[in-house]
Amino acid sequence: MLQSYFPIKLTKLDDEYSKFTHFNSHEVVGHWHNDMPGLTPRSKVIATSLGCPRQIVEYSNVVYGFQCHLEFTSESIAVLIEVSYEEFDDIDNHNYIQKPEYIIAISNFHMNLLLFKFMDKLAVEYRSILTMYT
Repeated sequence: MLQSYFPIKLTKLDDEYSKFTHFNSHEVVGHWHNDMPGLTPRSKVIATSLGCPRQIVEYSNVVYGFQCHLEFTSESIAVLIEVSYEEFDDIDNHNYIQKPEYIIAISNFHMNLLLFKFMDKLAVEYRSILTMYT
């Protein structure tokens, strides 16, 4: 189970993964899960972490699976903590659960920018595909 902010590591930073060139090789992102996306024969793992080997997966040049949460806001985190508060009772027995006070204090600004830039690049890719069919 992961309920925290921990770093992910990108597997490559090159033109093959052009939608991620604005990422650093390591980025601290939000986590709130105990599962991970599956893989297909053609999928590529874009980012990993110590707690989850599949943080970002590319299934095609326009389909991605994000196990990490770049969309967190202080408001959404407060709600998640409120509805999951009993999961923090066993915090000492989990490596990847942080205290609610710590989680609430983290700024999400940088990871939100990472998501926005990724989405902008993805929209450009979608538009280029659509123009081929119109």
